[in-house]
Amino acid sequence: MSNKKIKQKIDRLFAELSETQSTPMPASGEAKQPGTSSQPRSDARFFPESAQEQSTRPPKVTPLSTSAALQPSKRSDTATLTIPFQKSPEEWAVLEIKSSQRTRRWSREEEALAKQVADQLALALENARLFQETQRRAEELAILNEMGRALASSLDLDTILQIIYSYSSRLLDTSSFFIALYDAKKDEVRYPIIFEQGQAVSAPPRVHGNGLTEYVIRHGSPLLLEDNTPEKVRALGIDIIGTPSRCWLGVPMMIGNRPLGVIAIESYTDPYALGIHERNLMTAIAGQAAIAIENARLFAETQKRSEQLAALNEIIASASQSLELQSILEIVLKKTMELAGFEAGLITLYNEQRGKLERFIQFGLPWSIPEDP
Repeated sequence: MSNKKIKQKIDRLFAELSETQSTPMPASGEAKQPGTSSQPRSDARFFPESAQEQSTRPPKVTPLSTSAALQPSKRSDTATLTIPFQKSPEEWAVLEIKSSQRTRRWSREEEALAKQVADQLALALENARLFQETQRRAEELAILNEMGRALASSLDLDTILQIIYSYSSRLLDTSSFFIALYDAKKDEVRYPIIFEQGQAVSAPPRVHGNGLTEYVIRHGSPLLLEDNTPEKVRALGIDIIGTPSRCWLGVPMMIGNRPLGVIAIESYTDPYALGIHERNLMTAIAGQAAIAIENARLFAETQKRSEQLAALNEIIASASQSLELQSILEIVLKKTMELAGFEAGLITLYNEQRGKLERFIQFGLPWSIPEDP
């Protein structure tokens, strides 16, 4: 076949590739040539990824030497021309052109043309990769925005926690996932939502703990453990609690410098299941979750104070309707028990003549309690 015909076929091939690449891009970004940034500007508030920050995971494919030249080779049944090319920053590929003529020798013009094909193919693959990445980021941003609207629509803590888990599951593999809430006054961590390998489980609250969760709470920053081992955990001064996972990622939920809890995800099989991208996604989720949880806490606190004030006003109003001490104290005790959620109570008064406290009003106490002597 003449070089002219080969070139015509190549032109038709890349005309089709160009049509594929000309598909309209989302507004959040567009495919670019290799070496340029593929992250849309709109990702900045959800994915604050440093350009110098690198994952510790090993590269997917060991790059071939850039000095690799065209590799004419002969097999038992074909003559093959092999051209290596870089398909992504971490991966290389090989283009092979075969001829049924075992004794064929490739001319310099054919080798140069094949090299041009490989270069164009590398560019087409890179643009396709960037296009897919841009689409994925756009979908992630849409889910995060939808999550923000859902969280803003509720002030119930249990509903908020379910929303966090539901939307996290749309962005990440949450088969092993938990949400921990922190009580600074008690130094207690409780776990309202825990999934281990796809199964919902429960765990008791932990007080004064020294696990991975408490480490993230104390430091107030994400912790990513790739290729996790007990030695790595102990090196951080952390106690091993439960079954160690191969890969662990925990992100704090913070309001200013005050931790509210931790969202964590882990893998028991893949030591590199989680990386910087997953960490940034979790950070975005945790940021929205912290605001929603704090709003729910403030609402519950305000509601409780309102109920207490209403009960106090009701006690005062009821007590003012009588002038008898016994009737007033009965009303006060009943309303106080209702407000505090108690089932029994008593009021004692000091008897000056006998010089001691005496039970005056009581409700719900067992009959086994003897009368005051």
